[in-house]
Amino acid sequence: MLTPLDALPYPCAMIVRRLSGIAGCATAGRVGPSLVAAILLLCVLCVPEAGAPQACPVRRVPRDELVRAMRMHGDFEILATTNRGRFTSELLLRLARWAKQRDPEGKPLYVDPGDWFSSYIEVAEVSAADAPLPARLGFEHRQRVLIEYREDRVIREVREGTEPWLAVNVRAWWPDGPGVPSSFGFIDRTAVPRIKATSQRDISYRLLQFDDMVVLDQIDGLSGRPVSGVLGALFSVIGEGGLKQSRIGVSDDGLQVARGRAKKVLSVSTTITIEPDGRGKKGIPEGRPDLAALEARLKSPLDIEYVPYSWERLVEGCLDLLNDHPAIAKVLDAGATEQGRPYFVMELVRGRHPRPSRHFSAHSLSRRRSTKETIPTSRTPSATSPSSTLAKRTSRGLRDMGRAAEADAIQKRADDMRARLGA
Repeated sequence: MLTPLDALPYPCAMIVRRLSGIAGCATAGRVGPSLVAAILLLCVLCVPEAGAPQACPVRRVPRDELVRAMRMHGDFEILATTNRGRFTSELLLRLARWAKQRDPEGKPLYVDPGDWFSSYIEVAEVSAADAPLPARLGFEHRQRVLIEYREDRVIREVREGTEPWLAVNVRAWWPDGPGVPSSFGFIDRTAVPRIKATSQRDISYRLLQFDDMVVLDQIDGLSGRPVSGVLGALFSVIGEGGLKQSRIGVSDDGLQVARGRAKKVLSVSTTITIEPDGRGKKGIPEGRPDLAALEARLKSPLDIEYVPYSWERLVEGCLDLLNDHPAIAKVLDAGATEQGRPYFVMELVRGRHPRPSRHFSAHSLSRRRSTKETIPTSRTPSATSPSSTLAKRTSRGLRDMGRAAEADAIQKRADDMRARLGA
């Protein structure tokens, strides 16, 4: 059954007319049900109600801002896994503080995984292959970060203890889907005892900044256990414990004192002291009353009632903006004008047009020979290659991507589309 274009909302009908030349899917002002569903979904995501202007409710942190924030880290080794919690919490709080200074009621922040990883290895002055394993795993899983810093979205009431001067919600996750792993793990061999850490697909926590400490509270999605020593033998029986809270304080001479609480069958709290180079030791060294006072501060009572998370409401309107794939040009912004016309702002990717005929001409390949060389490759694409995605999405109309007649038809429709758009 075909639907008249006039039955669609004006912005959706405009999108259909603009896209109709790509696949020849609009005929005599009518469209099929599959295209109607796809276009209506696009309109729901990108076109506001009643023609009012609407933009994605999060702000993507520019890469240069990330680099500047990372370079302001304290005097400690950012490549050490034991310093990772301190480095990440200081970075996120710095970004939130800058955003709050610009606009206290502004958009929550979104950090792209590629921007994070490239900024990190630039600041750390290492290659991607030499980056710490947790950083590489986060990038490979496309782990992105949301930071909600608006006061009324984080804390409802401080029941006991001092009130933090900055509080943010943090979510680190990667999108779910078929074949997507639910977690990744690694063993930190620099810790004493050695620790096995696991990150779930969706991690969330409250990040609080006090005058003399940083608190990660209501942690969900992080777990770990010792794999050496007496505790290693115990946790091999009861399994990994989920990290629920972590408190971090730094002495005047740069020593980090961290106190964490994990829970499985038992609730276990542990204090460790970490040197700036990442070497850690359980407990507080003797002869350091300043560190003992810092540990006492980390043990002080703290009871806070938090506002429930609202992550889905934040990202539901900007799925295109949050899309990230090395083979896809990023959508930087999307919305609609006052007249209700949808618009997209995409990154500019410079390079040659990926037209297969140019490759064949450059290598003096005839149409018949190019078809023979293309078909075997397209029938066995790798699971993650762009050609695999194209083959799956066009398998109904293009059984073999090398068929000359169908390739010519696709090329002609694309040329017609460019001509109509004035490209």
